[in-house]
Amino acid sequence: MERYWNSKSDQYSRFFQTAKRSIRGSAVDVLVFEDSETKGLTGGDDSGTFKNCVNDENVSGKEHSDSLGNHGIGKNSVFSYSGVHTVFYSSLNTEGKHMFKGVSKLGNYKDGNGIKRSERIYYGDVEGESVKLLDDSERIPVLFKREEPGLSQYVIGAEVYYNWSEKVKKAFISNYWYLFIN
Repeated sequence: MERYWNSKSDQYSRFFQTAKRSIRGSAVDVLVFEDSETKGLTGGDDSGTFKNCVNDENVSGKEHSDSLGNHGIGKNSVFSYSGVHTVFYSSLNTEGKHMFKGVSKLGNYKDGNGIKRSERIYYGDVEGESVKLLDDSERIPVLFKREEPGLSQYVIGAEVYYNWSEKVKKAFISNYWYLFIN
């Protein structure tokens, strides 16, 4: 991927330098966004809020049109904090079902043989050629396993700098102030 995009333009080299830097060494920074007192995700890879959140783009699945996050776009904002554009999702819903899956959102590219490759890499339960959500709570790594209903998003290779939390707050206020008021 790096070879392909760097052959197109020098602007992509910065992305790959950042990606390599964010996962270099014996430790990787992880930024965790968690909610509480929510229902958690439902469904699976083929339907429900899990599919909408992790597998789909520009889809929300919220029950009410005036719900926060009802456009399905904001869910991608956490990827901007990842040097490798990778987020792991872990949910426990009110029915007691655990769900875990990760995704890297990169860019389409052509490999050395000219074959177009996907922009996404998934992490979870490998079944043949596909990767499904991991819903066996015994197999979900303890580090990622929720204890109460809700959703946790683990931003892998987090690129956080001085005063980053203030920037997150300002971004939420500037992008969602109208929804908060309503």
